[in-house]
Amino acid sequence: IMLPHSVKAGHEAVEAGHDLLSDAYDRLLPQVTFHGDPQFVNDLQAIARKANTTQPLAADDARRLNLIIANDIEARFGPGNIMAGDQLKAAEHDLSQFIRGNRGKNPVLTNLVGEIKQLIKSTLARQNPAHADELNNINYGWAMMERISQAAERNPVAEGLFTPTDLLIAGRSQSGGHAFAHGDGLLQTFGEIGNRVIGKG
Repeated sequence: IMLPHSVKAGHEAVEAGHDLLSDAYDRLLPQVTFHGDPQFVNDLQAIARKANTTQPLAADDARRLNLIIANDIEARFGPGNIMAGDQLKAAEHDLSQFIRGNRGKNPVLTNLVGEIKQLIKSTLARQNPAHADELNNINYGWAMMERISQAAERNPVAEGLFTPTDLLIAGRSQSGGHAFAHGDGLLQTFGEIGNRVIGKG
């Protein structure tokens, strides 16, 4: 997926990137199925159990996590425990909106919701091996787009433009400090090279 050369940097480029990835996903969804099979159910329950064990949540946040699982995931399954394409996309959208709105406010709950989102992506690829490569490419594109969008949000008067430092800060918050410390953050190399070439800002 590549942006047309006519697309201008800033808000226009961010919006065009989102549209291209969304269109690619929409074209693929009719060719795949998402089934709430035993492995998915077990993995989802394992994430929920973390709220009481390895990543304990306050009582209110634990209830929020259970509501997210019930309303955004379980309620969207239809007959045969199949989630239709439009429902799958809606579930991913709602999880992404929650993560974006709560990043920095409630990191433990946000991380658990992020694990649920990642579980959906990995399950879809597992259940549709013929399309796994295309799904993984789209997911990789979304991961990059999330970092770019966050970088573009950092300066409210820059009209969607961002500096290499903005990209590095966004990438660190998305990838985690450990990955960044080892130089393994997604788009980290681009940000570091950008800082060396055009300077920090």
